[in-house]
Amino acid sequence: KNNLPFFVKNKLDYAYRMYHHDTVSKIILSGKWSYLYEHTPLFNEAIKMEQYLIHLGVPKKIIFKEELSQDMLSSAYYIKKNFLIPKKWFSAVVLGSDFEEERLKFIFHKLFGKKFHFHFILVPSQLKAEILWNFFTYEKRALVSTKTSLQKMKIGDDGFLKHFFFNSALYKRKVVGYIRLAVHEGRINKKRTAIAHYSLARILNKQKEIFSKFKILQSRKKTLSADFWSGRFINFLGKDGSKSLFALKFVLYLKDRKTFINEIKVSEKFIKEGVSFIPTVISKNFDKAPHWYMYRVVDGKISGSFSTTFSFSENMMSKSFTTSQFANHLKDLRSVKVGTLSIQKWVGATYRRKIKQIYNKIQTYRKIKDNKAIKEAYEFIIRKSLILDHVTLYPTHADLHPANIIVSTKKLYFIDFEHVCQNNIAFDFCFGYVFAWNDKSYQDDILIKFKQSLSAKEEKEFDLIFPIVLLYFYLWLLRFTYLWENRAEKQSLTLARSEIKKEISRIIENYK
Repeated sequence: KNNLPFFVKNKLDYAYRMYHHDTVSKIILSGKWSYLYEHTPLFNEAIKMEQYLIHLGVPKKIIFKEELSQDMLSSAYYIKKNFLIPKKWFSAVVLGSDFEEERLKFIFHKLFGKKFHFHFILVPSQLKAEILWNFFTYEKRALVSTKTSLQKMKIGDDGFLKHFFFNSALYKRKVVGYIRLAVHEGRINKKRTAIAHYSLARILNKQKEIFSKFKILQSRKKTLSADFWSGRFINFLGKDGSKSLFALKFVLYLKDRKTFINEIKVSEKFIKEGVSFIPTVISKNFDKAPHWYMYRVVDGKISGSFSTTFSFSENMMSKSFTTSQFANHLKDLRSVKVGTLSIQKWVGATYRRKIKQIYNKIQTYRKIKDNKAIKEAYEFIIRKSLILDHVTLYPTHADLHPANIIVSTKKLYFIDFEHVCQNNIAFDFCFGYVFAWNDKSYQDDILIKFKQSLSAKEEKEFDLIFPIVLLYFYLWLLRFTYLWENRAEKQSLTLARSEIKKEISRIIENYK
């Protein structure tokens, strides 16, 4: 009682990490207490949540408290009326627990309509199986009752709810509010397992300890400049006495530990074999949680924005050395001997599985669901993928989007090797080609420079598979233009989709 339940802390931890990685600039905390409580709590929920975030290091000035709501529906209503409309905030990330997804999305769709855009993130609750089942069962009943209560309400018509709280039939029958009451009465007190992710408190303490040991001062910037955040790792940026920059990277989830360790092994292997365009690891710890490593930050800026413009920036495409260095870096990677490294092989079956996932995702977007060229591209990749079982595989970065390419005054760097695999000769190149979709001369130049770096045998193999892999990449990028629709610059979004569709049609026409 008067304490936050662990599944709420899980969501707050996630909110902190998003703030830390600059993916959100403001946080709205919603909740008074439940209308079902017999006694008034000492503090409302929004205040307790604010205290928790401030303790983690979130500035109070970016936190906004909604302190009137007593259930999910009223929470969405008061957020809309008291924050989003007055402040003209028309897009937001909504953090919910895994068990409430269906009702959460229904309420936000019903209440906000098409004028507002939301990205929903469902955070694992870690509830024990029996309690989780009870919560799911309750959510199903609550959803049916909520839909019934709102069946006469038009989408986006919040005026319907002006006198709805908390005396309508939905509340008189005490249909909603079970979870808040269960928590208040102390019936939810244990997690399903031990901590599924390493606690932020331990990570923050360890960060201070490491920076103190290496005489590093944390930068005023919260994190490395990043285009987007996967939610799996967290970085801290700092400077030593000589102004050298360092990044300290922690893995957040136990399930990612193996990937995290393999990333370091791969980086160290590449450096040992003479690869000079990746950051140097200074120190690491894989023996005791939380697991981390620290590397020296290379001087430069990211090469573009994956999530807002879907392309390289002028920072990349205006520098003549970038095309030749990109090609030569890929040549150096291909020369590395894999040896005992445990890295995945991409063969025809891998491409079929991956492109099917991408295509199925594309089919969920109404605007392009039945696009003929997209369907033909998908079928072309499936049909031709058998060729990919008979080509040479090389060490491949496999994640060379703009945020993983750093451009300095005279040099290009690759960072973040967590997705390294063995793949065909066209895969890494297609990152450089596709993210230059808005500059045909740059595409031509990077293709020329890349081909100049190939042997005759390699070039023959590249020409054979390039259209297959290129179509894969264009469908992959097209999918992200819809996934990140609410983040992207509108002009870039429209232009990117148009150019990608043109390229898909062109390739299909050429190879019919």
